[in-house]
Amino acid sequence: MEFQVSDDNKAAMVLEKHMHIRDYEVHDDGHICIYSHLDRQGSINKAFVQHDIEVTKIGMNEDKLEDYFTKLVGGGSIG
Repeated sequence: MEFQVSDDNKAAMVLEKHMHIRDYEVHDDGHICIYSHLDRQGSINKAFVQHDIEVTKIGMNEDKLEDYFTKLVGGGSIG
């Protein structure tokens, strides 16, 4: 799940402290990818808005979970 937000530092704090979500990645341009809790898209968006974080885009990422783990381990194949 992807969010484009006005304040990625504040959004990360909301994810961790209020939503208890830690498996996400923040990109330089205010773009946040969340890799679990896909059924909570509405409640995550609501939490951002309640904390004065403007959400300009919400979407689903087409990347595969294997690609995510490949980035974590530094490339190459898994297994």
